[in-house]
Amino acid sequence: MYRLLILFLTISLTTSVAAQDEMVAADRSEGPSPDASLNSELQALATTFFEWRRQQQPISANPLRRVERSPGWAPDYSPENLAVYRFRYKAFLDQLQAIDQQAFTRHDQVDFLLLESAIKRVGWELDVIAAAHRNPFFYLHQTLGSLYELFLDSSPFTSGRMDEFILRLESFERTLVHARINLDRPVQPFAIATIERLQDIDTLIKTLRKEVKTGLTPQTYDSLPKNQKQRISDAFDTALTALTAYREWLREQLQDMESEFAIGESGLQWYLANIALAPYSTGELRDLAEQGYAEANTLLAIEQNRNRETPEPVVLDSQTAQVRMASYQLGEIRNFVTTQQLLTVPPDLPSFEYRPLPAILDSLGFLGPAIDYPQPLRQDESAVRYIPEPASSLPYPQLTAAIDPRPAIIHEGFPGHWAQLVLSRMNPDPVRRNFVDESANEGIAFYMEEMLLQAGLFSFSPRTREMVYQLKRLRGLLVDVDIKLATGLFDIEAATEFLARTFPMERQQAADLATGIAMNPGSGLSHQVGKSQVMQFLSDAKDQQGEAFSLQAFHDYLLGNGNLPVALQQLDYLDLGDNVDRLETLTGQPVTVPN
Repeated sequence: MYRLLILFLTISLTTSVAAQDEMVAADRSEGPSPDASLNSELQALATTFFEWRRQQQPISANPLRRVERSPGWAPDYSPENLAVYRFRYKAFLDQLQAIDQQAFTRHDQVDFLLLESAIKRVGWELDVIAAAHRNPFFYLHQTLGSLYELFLDSSPFTSGRMDEFILRLESFERTLVHARINLDRPVQPFAIATIERLQDIDTLIKTLRKEVKTGLTPQTYDSLPKNQKQRISDAFDTALTALTAYREWLREQLQDMESEFAIGESGLQWYLANIALAPYSTGELRDLAEQGYAEANTLLAIEQNRNRETPEPVVLDSQTAQVRMASYQLGEIRNFVTTQQLLTVPPDLPSFEYRPLPAILDSLGFLGPAIDYPQPLRQDESAVRYIPEPASSLPYPQLTAAIDPRPAIIHEGFPGHWAQLVLSRMNPDPVRRNFVDESANEGIAFYMEEMLLQAGLFSFSPRTREMVYQLKRLRGLLVDVDIKLATGLFDIEAATEFLARTFPMERQQAADLATGIAMNPGSGLSHQVGKSQVMQFLSDAKDQQGEAFSLQAFHDYLLGNGNLPVALQQLDYLDLGDNVDRLETLTGQPVTVPN
């Protein structure tokens, strides 16, 4: 009887979601017209999948993975919907595998592998890391995180967004009821992290109440009818009760939870070969991490010795000064990139700016970086990084931006993440516009930092060069931490101790970083893995093209296709398939459950 019920719910919900897919697709800006030579069956499946994925994809801490949602959307991870998500995941994978590939061009082959990776990520989320079943923190993202995404939007807070806010706030109780049903294999360290974040939930909800009325949304809130204001007040009351009850339920269950969270070496290898499409074994990644860290440490030591008589860097004296400095330096970087013929910069490329961090975002900052990368329907708007008051006590990446914003602007803004996202959205191929992979995105941004250092942007900024090398050290360390957490060689305490001992960061920051990587295997290695692949890609292009090689043309392609894993860029741009072939040998058996 239960199986029949699930089948009925699966069919009815699938039909409902398919209708929603069509409605959303009709409303969405289509972007550039696709090339008529693209495989129509593959493109049609990709369109259906990505529209569905925008509604199904869970909220996470990663700003690169934030997506546009349909009006009236709220997270729904009921047991019935999880069954539907699994059904549709398998159906999408079956549909993809059934497409006749005999007439594929090389371009189609790349798109096929992209779509396969995107679909398999759904299975990875549902059944390998299985956050809905194992990670209590997952439900903080699906509740408080759903509000955080609305507040990060830097455009004026409209009445429509207020409606979305109310719907999401009202969904908290339902989501947390489902959490108690779904969490049949909760991981104790993840539950402890969740309880700690909910320890002062009363104060957090009080801050949100105040800021909704007087902070980000005073005009919108004041214009609401009395019954709507009461609805918001009631929703906050219910949300506070639900979050408090969730915290106490976790405490009651804590001693019976499993302490192991590692997915095992085979699980990490499957992720690398099937999701990240990174052609490395875990052993090779360890070597890569050691080499990257040793190189960064060596360069830092040489730079520090060179700068031994140079005054220590000084933190900027205010947010206003930092905002002005960032605005000036963005223009400086764009001018440098253009005059040095490093990249073709469209004159209408949207800007990247700093703004002071509002209290409402500060209170929710544990849910992810305070960055607004406008989605396609807002693509002409500037991206915004919200900054705290400059202080020498800030954690290291934020501290560098409070001294010299340029490294952070390069990574997060131009020519890193924001420029790459915008230029990739101009790609006429819908698959390449919609696919996002952290290792490629983070690798490109990391590469841009070092490329501009070598190109001379920091020639007269010795202490900034040191900061770039420190960041390079950190990326090497994170590969080691990621692998050891994923394979069970580190628990969170050991990873925390290692990071706090080997890098200039406070213990709490180290603990938060280690916990985040443990919850999301593969996230810590993306910078180093992606950058190493970009540099190999550049070297192969230079060797193949000889005197015809143009660094500017290479960078134009790299950013315009920057959502693609680098192994696929090499195949597409150079017709070099060695790394793609190697992925097949590294794939291993499908992973269905964590070790």
